[in-house]
Amino acid sequence: MYTSPNIDGWMKPEELDWLYTQALEMETIVEIGSYKGRSTHALLSAGAYVTAVDHFYGSAGEDAHARDAVADGIYRDFIANTGNAPNLCTVRLPSLHAATMFRDGAFDMVFIDADHRYEEVKKDILAWRPKAKRLLCGHDFSASWPGVLKAVTETLGAVEVYDSIWYQWLTR
Repeated sequence: MYTSPNIDGWMKPEELDWLYTQALEMETIVEIGSYKGRSTHALLSAGAYVTAVDHFYGSAGEDAHARDAVADGIYRDFIANTGNAPNLCTVRLPSLHAATMFRDGAFDMVFIDADHRYEEVKKDILAWRPKAKRLLCGHDFSASWPGVLKAVTETLGAVEVYDSIWYQWLTR
């Protein structure tokens, strides 16, 4: 059972525990969209090698993110929350640029929780799906995020869901 420290973010404790449980079975994970490290911490705590991909400027159109990004605040908070982990590699680039840096099948697990707009989610899935060997998953599969629902459903078809985490096993 994963116990979360007090890190800003929106993922529920049971979702963090789900991520932690999946990560226990993985050696390599890439997280697309890390914000201040709430979900990153859960993944790292399982012992997997985690590559966190984020530009750390916040999400487009979200005022709270824009305020946090001033003076590099999001990145500084992320490092404070996760920076000492020996199993962390931080790639501070936009998602699609970072995806070109990795070969297909580079990660056991790909977790997508970046830009929630339809076109951006779809691009992230198409760019990162080939990088996953075992599990492709993401966050905010709910009516509150219609862009995520539409992009995931159109791109992947039926997926399994735990709370608001969508996932698709590629191999077990």
